[in-house]
Amino acid sequence: MRARARHHYSRGAAIVQAHHERFDGHGYPRALPAEKIPLGARIFAVAEAFGAMTSDLPYRQARSSQDRQTAAPVLR
Repeated sequence: MRARARHHYSRGAAIVQAHHERFDGHGYPRALPAEKIPLGARIFAVAEAFGAMTSDLPYRQARSSQDRQTAAPVLR
């Protein structure tokens, strides 16, 4: 694999790995402080949380449409 392709995949891997980090530094896997969390990981985390809140899951129903309408402008 060429070096450029490896670099591209390593950046993506860093985003996926860091999307469970928390701004207070108590996330995982590396307990990164807010300023060290990549922007892509922050976006990924918000999208994942929004998807979880607005989807029916085996253990609970999706949030109401009113909740979704309230959250949508915040995410724009």
